[in-house]
Amino acid sequence: MAMVPARALALEASFGSVAQRREDLIARARAPGRSDGVLLAFSAAEARRVNKCRLDATAPPKEVAP
Repeated sequence: MAMVPARALALEASFGSVAQRREDLIARARAPGRSDGVLLAFSAAEARRVNKCRLDATAPPKEVAP
């Protein structure tokens, strides 16, 4: 049995699947006037990885760790 890469396991635990994370990332990145980019970060409040829009490219998003 082949081992699943750790990154895939982490994304599946947070988003349900790697494909779902990709869909969420693309939707956030394409949202008009919303961000300077999208980061994959860990939210302590939600205890999971999240996609976060960067509204200001000079400051890290609040309440998350990269």
